[in-house]
Amino acid sequence: MLERLPDVRTDSSLAAARTLWQGDLSSAIGRVLKWVLTLGFVGVIAASAVGAWRFSDLFYEDGLLPATEVSEPPYADGSVVSIDDDVITIDVADTASPAIRRDGRFGIRWPGGRGEVGEILDSHTLTVVRRFVRVDGMPAPGDEVTVDSTTFYGDPASAMAIGFSEVDISTELGEFPAWYVAGESDTWVVITHGKGVDRTEALRALPTFVSAGYPALVISYRNDVDAQPDPSGMYRFGLTEWRDLQAGVQWALDQGAARVVLMGYSMGGAITMEFMHRSPFSERVAGVILDAPMLDLSRTIDRGAEDQGIPSILTSMSKALAATRFGLNWSEMNYLAKLDRIAVPILLFHGTDDARVPIELSEDLAAALPHSVTFVPVDGAGHVESWNVDQAVYESALRELLDAVDRTAGAGP
Repeated sequence: MLERLPDVRTDSSLAAARTLWQGDLSSAIGRVLKWVLTLGFVGVIAASAVGAWRFSDLFYEDGLLPATEVSEPPYADGSVVSIDDDVITIDVADTASPAIRRDGRFGIRWPGGRGEVGEILDSHTLTVVRRFVRVDGMPAPGDEVTVDSTTFYGDPASAMAIGFSEVDISTELGEFPAWYVAGESDTWVVITHGKGVDRTEALRALPTFVSAGYPALVISYRNDVDAQPDPSGMYRFGLTEWRDLQAGVQWALDQGAARVVLMGYSMGGAITMEFMHRSPFSERVAGVILDAPMLDLSRTIDRGAEDQGIPSILTSMSKALAATRFGLNWSEMNYLAKLDRIAVPILLFHGTDDARVPIELSEDLAAALPHSVTFVPVDGAGHVESWNVDQAVYESALRELLDAVDRTAGAGP
């Protein structure tokens, strides 16, 4: 391409010199400046196009492409320095998740074992000392660990001694597994986990529903490791997954539920909101619980790119490419523009330190539905870490929402 440009040492210079001899100095300078600026603009556009294509590739790989199997965590948060029954000292890695230094109740895993970490007893530049609860195995000095919000692993029975049944939900793509926990109420809670995780995400809230007498159904959906893939082969951030939630609600109604409360984590929040917008069963919903909901994918990507120092023009080009390459409709994934059918109480949690889904999205939802939304921002919590950082506030808010649903229904469990 460059060899086709005029040689600035010959054609352009001679033209400029000829103009100078004719006494038109400003015209010569303007002509050369225009050539230089044109070359620079073309270079920037070319570089931006390459960067935008690669950025859209990364979005596909990290955002749209589902995992095909459950993989081991990276164990990149640090390594065990010492452990003494209920106290663990961890050498914190440069790659550590912020959760390792957040007070609260978090899960900890190491190769071959798992447990919980709690109160931070001491913290230094390189190490952190925390309360430790053994669950399965015992770490040894030198073991690499990962700390995250999941906290509980397995199923309701193995993780917290809650009886349950594994049931199959008939969806348009086949039979999808779900956990069913029986209860006395005719109001059921149907729970949808977030992207890239599994049903274990719901275990933190499950005891509150069980103790209140509510049956609970924890669903899986397309692209889960134990479910069928979406026909597109990609996550659709609620635009197709809502039909799997609808199948779960249909199952609950067929089993005798009079009404349901929907709970969605992260992308599960987007699925819940699209269900409320699209499903005829939304009339049977008595309340909604959202935890760090992904209410606008476009703005979520904008914030993430901004935090990484990516220029906004590159982000915009990448999103345009992704829309064309992967069949994305950004406006359809703005759930803040789809609130017209929501007239039930909404309980909304969001951590103030959420680096994945901007808390501003939840603030906008609360502002748009001030009479319906109870907004609980949790100071210092990261993405879906509100329960972990303040379990008492979280569970109290859940019980208040259930009480409000009972009052509306005219009967409790």
